[in-house]
Amino acid sequence: MHLKKSLIALSLVLSSSSFITNAETIHFENKITKNTDTLVVFYHQDKASADFKKYDKKSQGQLNRSVKVNEFTGKYGQILELNAPYNISADRIVIVGLGDNKVLNKAKVSKLGGNLSGKLEQKFIEKITVKSDGISIKSGDFSALLAQGINLRSYRFENYHNEKRSQKSYFFDVDNAKTSKKAYKTLGNIE
Repeated sequence: MHLKKSLIALSLVLSSSSFITNAETIHFENKITKNTDTLVVFYHQDKASADFKKYDKKSQGQLNRSVKVNEFTGKYGQILELNAPYNISADRIVIVGLGDNKVLNKAKVSKLGGNLSGKLEQKFIEKITVKSDGISIKSGDFSALLAQGINLRSYRFENYHNEKRSQKSYFFDVDNAKTSKKAYKTLGNIE
């Protein structure tokens, strides 16, 4: 009898797991060479990241002008999207506010990843580069935690949906890809 219940439970789990999908693929690399349609950079409270500054210079100040016009301060959770940036191959740049680095923790980074995933839900967005070089938090791998939030947000029960989600690929530009992959794998085991 116990074996029969176990087999029934196993068959239910296996059959229901095909209805839940995770459409995102996550890649950690030390240097991104692929062209993507969306570029994500970060902005601490009233302080731009090195990647933000790099792309602002490349776009001849367009990012800074957008930040000023939209009164973007880098407060935690603020997201600013800039379409068709000048002199940059990506179709859009998304600037994400991190807030005060002293209070940025694991839970906030994971939640931010989920919010970012929701912001990039449109069908025409397929490849996303996340420039997270040099961004860190006290306890944890910033990129792995952000990827975990993206991954958690992307789960969908699609059994009765006529239209399925399009697959998205996230490419994280990190300082140490090996460390980020290991941290992400550990986080994936507890999902």
